[in-house]
Formats: sequence, structure tokens, C-alpha cells
Amino acid sequence: MIFAVVESFKTNYHQIMSGEFDGDLLSTSSANEIADDLRNLAFKYVFSNKEVLTLELVGDRVISDLLSLFIEAVTNVNGLEKSKSKHEKLIHLISENFRHIQRFSEAGKPEVDFSELTLYNRLLLVTDFISGMTDGYAVNLHQELLGVKLP
Repeated sequence: MIFAVVESFKTNYHQIMSGEFDGDLLSTSSANEIADDLRNLAFKYVFSNKEVLTLELVGDRVISDLLSLFIEAVTNVNGLEKSKSKHEKLIHLISENFRHIQRFSEAGKPEVDFSELTLYNRLLLVTDFISGMTDGYAVNLHQELLGVKLP
């Protein structure tokens, strides 16, 4: 299949480089039929597997819950002087590295206070934090925040 895709790239090189190429290299290659057969096998035997489906659903729940918790926190807190409220505590759970990056001014200096962050930058902070998590860390944090597991 690799050789077929390489050949398709060579054949369509000028269209690709000019931005006129539509589709993908695999479907325009001589390996298209075998790719379709493999895709059908995967959908029939892999993606419909109970364990795979369960993991996908659990992953969706973990990410949705973490996004809900942290988005609610960053939209309801003005400053980080104290750590008394639930929202402030959640923000303090966000890695200092992620919070530090969002503090850079347009001049490139880390001088912007959390209270001065735009809604966009606060949401970016949350999405950067959650997307940077490993699966295991996300599941553990989710369990800890929901009280299923103690820290």
C-alpha cells in the first residue's frame, strides 16, 4: 500500500503542488480496493467491539466532565488571590506552565494577570490543559474531582 500511495503522489505531484488535487492519495492509488476491504473489516470487527465502544464512551464522559468543570471555573473567577471557592481551587489545579503561557502580553512579556485574560484566552487555557493530559491522568483527575477516588 505504501508503494501505491508513493506512486499516486508522483503521478499527481503537479496537481498537489498547485492545490488542485482533490481527495486523498490512497483512494487514487492502485491500493484503493484493499484499503476499502481493510476499512470494512475494521468497522465490522474492531470499531464495533464492546470494549472499544465502552472506552470511547468513557473517554467522552471524562473529557466532557473536565471541560464543564474547568470552563465553569475560568468563566466565574476574576482573580487568583485566594483559593477559597471551588472555581478558584479548580484553576489552581491547572498546571502553572499553562497558566504562565496565557499571561504573556502582546509585547511578549509575562505580565498579564489572570483577571485580565480575555474569555478566549481563558478557554484556550482550559483546552490546552485538557488536551495535554495523558489518558491515565485525565481519568485519575476525573475520578478525584468526582469523589470516586481520593487523591
